[in-house]
Amino acid sequence: DCDNTTTHVQTITVQDITAPEFTAPASITINCEDDATDLTLTGDVTDEADNCSADLEATYTDAVADGQCANESVITRTWSLTDDCDNTTTHVQTITVQDITAPEFTAPANVTINCEDDATDLTLTGDVTDESDNCSADLEATYTDAVADGQCANESVITRTWSLNDGCDNITTHVQTITVIDTKGPELITQFPGSVSATCDAIPDAPEPTFSDNCSPAESIQVEFTETTSYIQGSTEEYEIKRSWLVTDECGNESGFEQIVTVTIDEFVSNLTTDACVDDGTIDLNDFANDLDDSSWTFISGVGTPSLDGSIFDPSNLLDFLGDYVFSYTYTSPTGCLETTNVTININDDCVVYPCTSDDIIISKAVTPNGDFYNQSFNILADPGCGFIAEVKIFNRWGALIYQSTNYPLDESDPMTGSSNPNKWEGQANGSVGNADTAPNGTYYYIITLKNSDGSGLAGLPPFTGPVYLGTK
Repeated sequence: DCDNTTTHVQTITVQDITAPEFTAPASITINCEDDATDLTLTGDVTDEADNCSADLEATYTDAVADGQCANESVITRTWSLTDDCDNTTTHVQTITVQDITAPEFTAPANVTINCEDDATDLTLTGDVTDESDNCSADLEATYTDAVADGQCANESVITRTWSLNDGCDNITTHVQTITVIDTKGPELITQFPGSVSATCDAIPDAPEPTFSDNCSPAESIQVEFTETTSYIQGSTEEYEIKRSWLVTDECGNESGFEQIVTVTIDEFVSNLTTDACVDDGTIDLNDFANDLDDSSWTFISGVGTPSLDGSIFDPSNLLDFLGDYVFSYTYTSPTGCLETTNVTININDDCVVYPCTSDDIIISKAVTPNGDFYNQSFNILADPGCGFIAEVKIFNRWGALIYQSTNYPLDESDPMTGSSNPNKWEGQANGSVGNADTAPNGTYYYIITLKNSDGSGLAGLPPFTGPVYLGTK
């Protein structure tokens, strides 16, 4: 009480060795599009408490491991709570990031294309649009085609299955139906005029065009050709020939092509001339014309009245009416041309054998066997039709026989020139003039007897006698 004081020192050490406590969020699975840092999704710690520190806040660190595909992963989140004295408590949370949402896209609408179109050309058949995915970017849809036969060779139905894979085997498919049709007929490759003008004798042949089709091969294209005419037999008016081509492809698509030929009628006249003898027999006038029909031959002119039976002309009764006989025949061809044939036949008597007379015999007047081929031999000119056999005797001026032949050669034409002929008399003397073989220049005399002119073997005409001069110059 009197302020006498005694002191002692005591040390009291206050320590904090107790770690704080908290409850970590449970392991969780989230989608790949979720934000793993969003604790409202992944969970936050609760029941944070410490024996001494207040207002503690847990923190975390993440370790990320790859998942089974590009958009998946496993996050190992380590939560830590440390009090003011560095007493730390940790808990581990596993966050599994998954991709289970398939992508989305809009497939092209069903479409109908032509058989010549390229079904792989997406500008024709359509491409997918609005490709999207919850996690993947730059996705591209692919397709596979299943082709079924259509109603004909060039038609088909393509079932196109579009697929979009997000990389985690989440696949969305849509089916597009592509109908391939063939509605186009064949086309003409080789051109030809649709209208042609021609005369009846010069109608052009039908062209032989070739065709192509947008889908059918050339060998399977069917071509049906028809040709009709407005020509009426016997008409002289112009007419038309219609040529048509109906062309069909494998799917029954037809195309038609046409050519019109306008034909004018012309008349053509042929004038023929020939000779015939009255005794040559009948003449068939049809031998002078072509393409005969039911028309008949007509006698036009002549000095006599011919015997005409149809096309058979008999000139045997015209011996006294020799000359030209004209016959005419008009024929209408299938193309309408009027074709007239005029035949002029000169009827002669060249084949008639008349009785031979002395006037028909020509005998040499001179013989000059000097090698110049003029009057080289003694010649007798006679028609072979008379059938003569000549016996020749030649005498000198004293009557001596110097040459003789029982079958002397006869000439058909005047042999004024010619080579030496040993069978004819060329001045031979036969030894009757001294010893000379050749008679001297001078005048000699002949006796010619012609036999068989009447077939009897006897002399047909009186003997021919006369002088003949022999010279060597």
